[in-house]
Amino acid sequence: MSHQHYCDVAGHYWECEGKALRGADAEPTVCICLPCGRPLEGFDHSGCDDPIELLACPEHRSADESTGTARQAKPDRGPVVVGNEDGRQVYAFCLWCGKTFYCWKEVEAHNRDNMKACPVHAELTQRPGGYPYLPPLLQDILERAGTVEDQESDKGYGPN
Repeated sequence: MSHQHYCDVAGHYWECEGKALRGADAEPTVCICLPCGRPLEGFDHSGCDDPIELLACPEHRSADESTGTARQAKPDRGPVVVGNEDGRQVYAFCLWCGKTFYCWKEVEAHNRDNMKACPVHAELTQRPGGYPYLPPLLQDILERAGTVEDQESDKGYGPN
């Protein structure tokens, strides 16, 4: 039996057999359903809202690691629920343009066809020579945390 992950590096689904490498882990760990906290294999997750984990596929894992940033350890508490100014629960946001998503279907629509719906991703990655940096909002977050150096070409995109 297998399940799917979504490759956050290349924007595609990939099949997993129950364990996957995460971050700097030397050994694969059991894949867990984010909404209910149970292993993805051996349980019915049809009632869980979007049990798909964003995780680089084996083919793109080296590209994910090449960013040079360490992943954070998992917190000892449950997931942090973030709300917008209207109090709606925020599911995710785009690290390229800052668009807020309220469910997984919105994320999928935004990321479909190599993030065709993201105007900032389209503008930056279609430059001659491509765009060799992290997404602008992620770059800003990491700069503020002092974990990466400033990239001048990232300025002017996303919320300030």
